[in-house]
Formats: sequence, C-alpha cells, structure tokens
Amino acid sequence: MNKYGHVTVTKRLTPNLKKRHDFALRLGSIMPDILLHTYIKGHTWDSSYDKIARRLHRLERHGRMNCLSFLSLGYALHYIEDYFTFPHNSWYPEPMSEHVLYEIKFMNYIREAKNDINKPLISNNGRGVSADRMLDYLITNHKQYAANEQGFDNDYSFISSVGYAFVDNYVKLFMINSGKDIVIEMNEDYIALNTNI
Repeated sequence: MNKYGHVTVTKRLTPNLKKRHDFALRLGSIMPDILLHTYIKGHTWDSSYDKIARRLHRLERHGRMNCLSFLSLGYALHYIEDYFTFPHNSWYPEPMSEHVLYEIKFMNYIREAKNDINKPLISNNGRGVSADRMLDYLITNHKQYAANEQGFDNDYSFISSVGYAFVDNYVKLFMINSGKDIVIEMNEDYIALNTNI
C-alpha cells in the first residue's frame, strides 16, 4: 500500500483519537515509506516480522498515552497493513512496475470503499491482551488471508479488521500503562470486544 493508502486507512481506524495522538499514529504509518533505509530489507512478512514483533513487545511493556507511543504503533501498523497487501507477499508473481500499479489502483479502491471498518471481536474483558496473543492473531489472519482469493476486497477486509484490532488493543494497553482507567466504551468506534482471537 502506498503512503496515501496508509494515511487514509489509519485515519479510518481511529476517527476519535485525540488530535495529537491521531497525528502521531498517521505519521508513524507512513514513516517506513519515508525512511529510505527501510527499503533495504523491504516491507514483506519475511523481511520485517521479527522487527515488528519486537516493537509490539516493547509497546506492550512501555507504551503510554503519548505521541511517541502512537508514532511507534503507527510504524508497526504500516507493516501490518502491508502484510495484507498482495504485492507485499512472497507469492506476488509480478515485477516491481506491477507492484506500483497495483498500489495506485488499490488507493483508488480505498477512496471509493465505505468508511466502515470490519471490527473484529476480541476477548479481552475490556483490557488489552498481550503482544504474544496479538502476534498469534496476526499469524492466524495472515494464513487465512493467504488462502483467500487475492485482490482488493481481500486486502481491504484484512487490513481494516486486523488494523482495528491492533489499534484498539494497544490503546487499551497504553491506558493501563499510563495508570488510567480503561474506558470500555471510549466512543462508538472503541466498543469493548467479546470473542476469541
């Protein structure tokens, strides 16, 4: 997904965050596309999963309700969104020129897509779950994504639902780490979720 797609989707995941946190999250979501050194290893599952897992573990332990934590979460979210974008996977058969074209067409698809986000149901009793549990959720969803027919519908469905799960979970962890009471229903978009990962 290109940086415009990341900004658009990330904004849809977080319509009611405080402005400074929303800005930091969206800025983080495009940082890997701005920082040229990230292109050396690439934005694929194989090249970045371990790095993103370490970042998510650090955020679980040390993330707070501050801009730095949201910037770091946005950075991780960029890669998570890319994991569910067809050209960023090892089974994408086309050359780089087709990769770029796919992302341009996908951005147009995102613009036309409804703002509705597929909100997953996660059993956490209103509290955030561990990074390990979220990574298991990511692996399970990536396997399911890979088994589906590839295309814009599949990409957007997984990007929105998995992205929402991560943002929702980490906002709760940040609140706990900041010593704040968890607001089970922060707003319509942050309703406590109740099924298994």
